Amino acid sequence: MRFAAADYVGSLFALTYVALLPVIVIDQVGAAAGGQFYIVWVVAGSLQLIPPQMISSLTVDTAANPENFARQGRRMVVAMFRILLPVCLITVVGAPIILSVFGPTYESAVPLLRLLVIAIIPYSLNVLYLALARSTVRPRRIIAVQAALACLILGSTFVLIGPFGLDGVGMAFLIGHAGVAAVLLLTSLRPILLRPDHPAKELHA
Repeated sequence: MRFAAADYVGSLFALTYVALLPVIVIDQVGAAAGGQFYIVWVVAGSLQLIPPQMISSLTVDTAANPENFARQGRRMVVAMFRILLPVCLITVVGAPIILSVFGPTYESAVPLLRLLVIAIIPYSLNVLYLALARSTVRPRRIIAVQAALACLILGSTFVLIGPFGLDGVGMAFLIGHAGVAAVLLLTSLRPILLRPDHPAKELHA
């Protein structure tokens, strides 16, 4: 029950930066820009579904035997990036064509789409760490990561949306996920990526 409660709290933090960003955009730059943002948010969000869907199977497979997480986690990262990197590259390059489907007014939202798509790479590493925390039953770390993401993304959005408009929202999303992923790469995820046979139960955040 304690783990479920903590995991739920962590999901609430994640919901804040997912659900509040469109509201912040409308409040700060108006409904027209909010409409542009929402379309781009949906397009990028469809790609953001890939990492958690793939990594959820990793959590299930290692829940009963967490010491296998390092080995299987590294294999999952390789498999995931084989899918994500080409898809993200195609989306970044083809962003003008993708948004042209919605009309010429969305041309200005091309940099936003590119920033959100690039952010999927560090986002996938953060999802991997959350799977590790669930597999090793460390709910406090789930809350800590999700709270850090919410604070960084929402805080950076308020700072950057004024001078940069919609591009500032993309910058904030990228800064938040890249910042947290960098810390995790230097700590808990480093043994997984560099030493795949390192037992997950010995990993420390």
